[in-house]
Amino acid sequence: MSSILSKRTIGHGFVAVIAIIFMSSLMGFGPCGQTGTTEEAAPETESGTTGETGGGSTTTEAASVTSDYILSAGHVHVCAIKKADSTLWCWGSDEHGRVGDGITSGESWRKIIPTRVGTTSDWANVFAGYGGTCAIKADNTMWCWGHNHYGSVGDGTAGVINSADNDKNEPVQEVTLATNWKQATVGYEHTCAVKQNGTLWCWGGDAYGQLGDGMPNSDRREPTQIGADADWKTVSTYDFYNSALKADGSIWHWGGFGADEPKGVGAVPVRMGTDNNWTTVSSYHGSACALKDDGSLWCWGAASATPARIGADNDWKSISATGSVLGGHKCALKNNGSLWCWGRNYKGSLGDGTETDRSEPTRVGADSDWAQASCGTYSTLGERAGSIWFWGDNQYGGNGNGAWSLDPVLTPMMVNPF
Repeated sequence: MSSILSKRTIGHGFVAVIAIIFMSSLMGFGPCGQTGTTEEAAPETESGTTGETGGGSTTTEAASVTSDYILSAGHVHVCAIKKADSTLWCWGSDEHGRVGDGITSGESWRKIIPTRVGTTSDWANVFAGYGGTCAIKADNTMWCWGHNHYGSVGDGTAGVINSADNDKNEPVQEVTLATNWKQATVGYEHTCAVKQNGTLWCWGGDAYGQLGDGMPNSDRREPTQIGADADWKTVSTYDFYNSALKADGSIWHWGGFGADEPKGVGAVPVRMGTDNNWTTVSSYHGSACALKDDGSLWCWGAASATPARIGADNDWKSISATGSVLGGHKCALKNNGSLWCWGRNYKGSLGDGTETDRSEPTRVGADSDWAQASCGTYSTLGERAGSIWFWGDNQYGGNGNGAWSLDPVLTPMMVNPF
């Protein structure tokens, strides 16, 4: 265990200590951060129960509301593609080159306004993760940057543990030069992706079997196919736990995070239950949330791999979940365009004006024109009324307004237009 501890430091000021992880799995939401004042009016809530807490960054989007951006929130940085011109912008912590503008020295590691990534205008999708970012271009090529200690960039290289050696501070194409990538997800030290032919690929670190090839502790520096199946639809990760959706509506998961590893999960994809009516899934710190085709919302986690329903509503449109050893939060959109968040409210990541944890979905304001939302570890990025909004931890300048602060953003704040 000591050897694992010695190599798990990548977030700015973050160390994944196994003892803390174990206590988090036992205690649930810990007493970290300030709580909201009791004098405030109680936010509107939905009745329900939550699964285990954790982290993942799947963006949610409401079909009934027009969206002008593609958003993705990572651990301490966020990214957005402007649909009007297909340009890519990132901001927040640029440690390990997360932002991707090619500059990471000195104070420039904190990018406090949206910063353009490269000069091309051909970006189709973006996936911000824990230590880095991947994006797919219009020609279906995959480009990654950021933390690369274990080869998660996929260019065939890897760096020295706990150093910036060989991290990538601007986009580099994965080494196979494939032109049929469909979707990707970036974890703590690995990356997984699905191709247009339905095959599943992973690369990077494999300390917990998160690559899914049945050979844990065998790091891969380039994309490696997982099994022979060609019916994968999407894949989601955040740290070392993965879940993926197949074309038949089944969910499969693998990997884990020490004491937080869900029951029955190993180094190859294992089917979760027998249901075939899942439509989307979002993984987070050894746990996940998912939607069924009847609009119901379900979550599961470290204590059990059995999904637990969240409330009784059948009008959920999409879900995004994320978190860390301190706990996690989730945000989900309803068909009416309203946005609801719950879980760990560290630094105001739920956007309800407090830092009080919520055990059931709590509405974010009164607006009903939310187009999408993406959960970062301690913050959330959303879109409404044609603008991008941020709330939560702002110590890395995630609000995109040219200033960072240790004071949290407790309600949605508009990001500077770009």
